[in-house]
Amino acid sequence: MAIMTDERWPEAAEVARLAQDTVPGVTAADVRPIGEGGDHASWWVGPDHVARCALDRGGSERLRREVALRELIGDRVGVPVPVSVANGEWARGRAFTLDTRLGGVSAELRAVTAAGEAELARLLVLLAEVPVASAEALGVPPEAPRNMPGLLRRATAAAESVAARGEFASDLLPRLHVPGRRAPPHPARWCTTTSRESICSSPRTAGSAACWTGRTR
Repeated sequence: MAIMTDERWPEAAEVARLAQDTVPGVTAADVRPIGEGGDHASWWVGPDHVARCALDRGGSERLRREVALRELIGDRVGVPVPVSVANGEWARGRAFTLDTRLGGVSAELRAVTAAGEAELARLLVLLAEVPVASAEALGVPPEAPRNMPGLLRRATAAAESVAARGEFASDLLPRLHVPGRRAPPHPARWCTTTSRESICSSPRTAGSAACWTGRTR
């Protein structure tokens, strides 16, 4: 039995009509489907814009909330975020936004660089500083406080695993104070392991349990 759905995908000509007030002269030939993304149809509109059309009522609600949140955080996060230059409904009860196009390539197509990871980390830190009441006023569902001791234990275990592979500065680990977890007797330092000995930046920890083993040279 076929499953009925209220989803309907817009045509390129419809997207072009939505963008005409903002991008004069745009035609269906200037509109190309992106083919990646979440619960919306995404289109390139000329060289400088992206149109995103929600496909159902739930997606419309999330898209409207996203546009409002981007306006809230735009001046706070210190990294570029898309700006909605036009928004409304492309069909009854179906939201759309026409956004400015950012440079770069999707992480689905190319690995994130170290600079990109640093930018993402900065974005997440600054997002955490957005007042909760301001986000809730825009319809963001509230969440109960997280179990911080449990979260820190999982974060520490993950950091130790990454440090053992030589992909993390292990001298940062003592900063994670986990309740119920005994700290190492000396500050941990990064070391590498040869076939004969451990080489550490601190001779006090060389060969001890506090010496984090890294890549084999």
